[in-house]
Amino acid sequence: RAFPGSTRRRALVAGGAPVEAHLSGCAPSSQAVFGWSLTGAGPSSSPLGPIALSPPVQRTAPVPCQPDGSASLTLGALPPSALGLPVWAQAAELFAAGGGRLSLGLSLRVQ
Repeated sequence: RAFPGSTRRRALVAGGAPVEAHLSGCAPSSQAVFGWSLTGAGPSSSPLGPIALSPPVQRTAPVPCQPDGSASLTLGALPPSALGLPVWAQAAELFAAGGGRLSLGLSLRVQ
């Protein structure tokens, strides 16, 4: 279940540009994890419930949510060969006391 007020976006660009992942609406005491798949929109099982990503799923290490309720991460650059590839992405907020909640999933194409 996606949490109210949250937004999830991910800018994908080719030609060696870095990828930025952002999550808003999380608690300052939480952490965020960003995941993606090149094979589809799931559903797949996860400790937080069904996710909108098909295996194999890649994910980042947890990053802290900031006092303003946001979390951001800059990933490595995409290779030029990624141009035109579909990518499915989703984020999760991990609560300090355990558990968490999922963002909405996104279907994207590298441009």
